Amino acid sequence: MGEPVVVNILAEARAAADGHCIAEGNNDECEGLVRIWAHEALRLFQDRLVTEDERLWTDENIDRAAMDHFPTINCDESLTRSILFSNWTSKDYIPVDREILREYTKACLKVFYEEELDVPLVLFNDILDHVLQIDQVFRQVQGHLLLIGVSGSGKTTLSCFVAWMNGLSIFQIKVSNKYTGDDFDEDLCTVLQRAGMRDPSVEFSPDICSRVTFVNFT
Repeated sequence: MGEPVVVNILAEARAAADGHCIAEGNNDECEGLVRIWAHEALRLFQDRLVTEDERLWTDENIDRAAMDHFPTINCDESLTRSILFSNWTSKDYIPVDREILREYTKACLKVFYEEELDVPLVLFNDILDHVLQIDQVFRQVQGHLLLIGVSGSGKTTLSCFVAWMNGLSIFQIKVSNKYTGDDFDEDLCTVLQRAGMRDPSVEFSPDICSRVTFVNFT
């Protein structure tokens, strides 16, 4: 395992509970509830990990915890990866089939790049996972996300795509070698005023994008 990760237990428990509440109404069976729990655990913990060994360790412990507490569940129905939840293809936040979601997202990406970028985008499996992970942050009270990657890896594009899917406006700062801490304070003040008084659905980005509750740094 790598370096230890410091976790705010109360904040993570609240975020997990929020995720359960969003989807719980549509999953009355035990297998469905366990799948929601596994999904939220993967989003809260596994998404923060880097190495494949760490991610595998998380998968194994989530499966073990589920079977320890719910020994009679159907494992294939409850824990088979990948676990995807979304409301993009339905009015409810429900489990979705990867191929159905892929086709829907591909169509939305086509409209997005025609309206916003004028550059065609290719939809890989990892991209589909990333956009759902970003989208899940928007459903959390005071949700926040840190995207780390090399320049040109798609952090800005994917974040802005999810903002566009959710009907959020974007406030994006322009960083240069003359940009100072005072400039950042002024930009932050501007976006907080905008979100609080005029437009509650604002994405704030120091070079990426975010709602006020979703700040993304590189």
